[in-house]
Amino acid sequence: MFQIIRCELKKLKRLKILSVGIISIVLSHVISIMQQTARSQGKIFFSNLLDMNIWNNVTIILPFTLTLIGGYIINKEQIEDTQKNILVVPIKWSRVIGAKIITMLIYSLFLALMNIIILICTGFILQCSGINRNTIIEAITSLVIMQVCTYIGVLPIILFFSKSRGKYMWGTLFSMIVGVIGVFISNGKLVNWHPITTGFSIISYRMGNDLYLNKAHSFVSIIIYIMLSSVIYIVYYKRNEN
Repeated sequence: MFQIIRCELKKLKRLKILSVGIISIVLSHVISIMQQTARSQGKIFFSNLLDMNIWNNVTIILPFTLTLIGGYIINKEQIEDTQKNILVVPIKWSRVIGAKIITMLIYSLFLALMNIIILICTGFILQCSGINRNTIIEAITSLVIMQVCTYIGVLPIILFFSKSRGKYMWGTLFSMIVGVIGVFISNGKLVNWHPITTGFSIISYRMGNDLYLNKAHSFVSIIIYIMLSSVIYIVYYKRNEN
């Protein structure tokens, strides 16, 4: 499996679609800065900039971006008609898909790292109030957790819509709708169960409603999405191996 993951990581260097992730992260920061500039009267607080960045990531940027890129990575061999070349090795297709899932997780963490660097640099450039070692550690922790939680939340969508050639674009559209729905339930009882807002309680999101945030429910929700992804993986990839 490790060798397959290494091969998949090497393939990432040639994928132009990865630039969508980078552009999306930058766009999220531009929107966050504009929002905070319009709302603040004077100095921008680093914690507020972080909160707004997390909000824009999970409701607008990440569901669309992760599903688009993840779906393409899984569908790539079928789109480019290279699946038969891989299976000559021989190697089980389910193992290839498993490697692609892990590869996409690694790329997601790369986007989180890029997001962290841009956020910290932006904080210093804008001379945000309250930027110090503690708030930087909080930013790093929060952004990584939300990145992983969002990826787990949309993974069932990625796997389901990528089972057929070229259908991953429908998954991207569906993820956008899921992101929009998250806007309306983020302060309600379903906040811990929705795919993109499960991490809010884990990071104690300040813009969330403390009345409904529940870490235990969020962890149960994450386990459910992992199990759902496993079921989809077994049914559509492992059982129907070429």
